[in-house]
Amino acid sequence: MSQLLLGAAAVSVAVGEKTDGAVITTIVALQAVLETFQSYRAEKSLAALRELSAPTANVIRDGREMTISAEQLVPGDLLRVEAGGTRCRRTPGCWTAVFCTRTSLV
Repeated sequence: MSQLLLGAAAVSVAVGEKTDGAVITTIVALQAVLETFQSYRAEKSLAALRELSAPTANVIRDGREMTISAEQLVPGDLLRVEAGGTRCRRTPGCWTAVFCTRTSLV
């Protein structure tokens, strides 16, 4: 579409309508700037969504509690699962309950 409009601007200038050519070229340039800006914002939004949707796990590894990506879980990690919270959390991977207090799995 931009190429067609730039072609129309060139034709306008060629037939002596310099004002029309300038207006068309300005609109194409403005559209390119807006498209770049929106593309940048969309990429930032997608990156934020990917980060939110990446499963994490609270583990105790080497005596230290940490939050890691679920992909980094290894045998021997102690997975910490807590009740409550502001949203329903999924537990990553396969695990065995070692110590439980008043637990019910739904």
